[in-house]
Amino acid sequence: MQKVIDNVDSNKVFILGEITTNNEIKQKYLWLKKNYPTIKREISSTMLKPEVIMQWCKHFNINIS
Repeated sequence: MQKVIDNVDSNKVFILGEITTNNEIKQKYLWLKKNYPTIKREISSTMLKPEVIMQWCKHFNINIS
C-alpha cells in the first residue's frame, strides 16, 4: 500500500478513521506519521465506516450502486 500511496498525488489520498476516544485519535496520528508520512488528509468520525463512506459518496455525487 505504501508503494501505491508514494506514486499518487498525496492530496488525493484520504484515510478514513473510526474513532471513539481521544486515545484512539492519538494512536491513529502516531501510526499515520510513522507508516504513511506522505498522507496529508484524513476523515475522522464517530460514525461507523460504512455510514461515513455513504455520506461521503452522497456529498461528492458518487454512485456506489
